[in-house]
Amino acid sequence: MTEIKLKPFRTLQQEIALLKAQTSFTTYKYYEYDMRKERIDEPIEFVGDTIIFVNVPNEVRIKFNEKENAEIPIYNPIKIWHLFYRFYISNEYYDTEEKLQFFVGINLDIAFINVKPDVRELIAKSSGIGDEASWTSEAKIVYNFNELIFTAVSDINGSLDVEWSNDGVNFDVKDTYPIEAEIGRGEVIEIKGKYVRFTFTKDNIGETQNKFRFLSFVR
Repeated sequence: MTEIKLKPFRTLQQEIALLKAQTSFTTYKYYEYDMRKERIDEPIEFVGDTIIFVNVPNEVRIKFNEKENAEIPIYNPIKIWHLFYRFYISNEYYDTEEKLQFFVGINLDIAFINVKPDVRELIAKSSGIGDEASWTSEAKIVYNFNELIFTAVSDINGSLDVEWSNDGVNFDVKDTYPIEAEIGRGEVIEIKGKYVRFTFTKDNIGETQNKFRFLSFVR
């Protein structure tokens, strides 16, 4: 998990916050936000020195202490060290059941928090495409992850294209992987765009595909 340490302020309010943050105990509060609500500078009043984002379904932005301060974009699970007496959170509407999850604390150590690895299923398919020449999945947003993982097995020869796009319409970059009949394939790929989709194409369009098992994840 990445850590960010920002330069501390020395205003009177922050001196008070520093004294509280240097106490010998650890205290924290857990927050869980629905991403299907747009927020603009929603305040959270808490004196602390650490924020740990453990689940970030889509980009959020935070400002420390005052609305006039610079925004910090949050894409991935991350730990931020910074003295604060409040912070503001903003996010666009994002249609997902996943929650934004984060801890705010004083002397907060992630070691005592049980956080699941940030691995999520992306696209899955469990049946062949029959007499169709190819199959293309829906596009998924993946820009706030680092790696994509897939496994695929087919009963006929073909190829799998992992296609990348920054607008969800034009998929101009792709990685192509040959899929041999009855030989499973798995790959770990660096994220190369905001959106990804998958296309399986038969080597021989006259063949019938009865088996195609495909799973993909991001982390």
